[in-house]
Amino acid sequence: MANLDSISTLLDDLVSNNPGLVGSLVVGRDGVVVQSNLPANYSLDYLGAAGASMTALAETLLGYSSGGGLERIRLVGNQGQVLIISIADDVALIMVSRRSIDADLAFESATSTAFSLAQYL
Repeated sequence: MANLDSISTLLDDLVSNNPGLVGSLVVGRDGVVVQSNLPANYSLDYLGAAGASMTALAETLLGYSSGGGLERIRLVGNQGQVLIISIADDVALIMVSRRSIDADLAFESATSTAFSLAQYL
């Protein structure tokens, strides 16, 4: 069983150290949200399911195009972004951000966080 307090602390640190991040969530490939620090007005179930589907689709696309393994996904909208990285074979870290975030710095910080998260999952 995951240590939810430790995971929660890591997610809170990720958001506080990256201005522009609204929140983040750890999601299993089945779409089940393990832990989140997103504000209450976000639909966790929908974001978990959609994030898991997007991750699986990106992995399939990379596989068929000889692109190798998935490192990260960046979806840019006109008001915000969704950033996704794999934590392990069956878990992903999804970050919801404002449009103005420095995505490269956020991904760098998230990679470090993902390494720490992996020990609890």
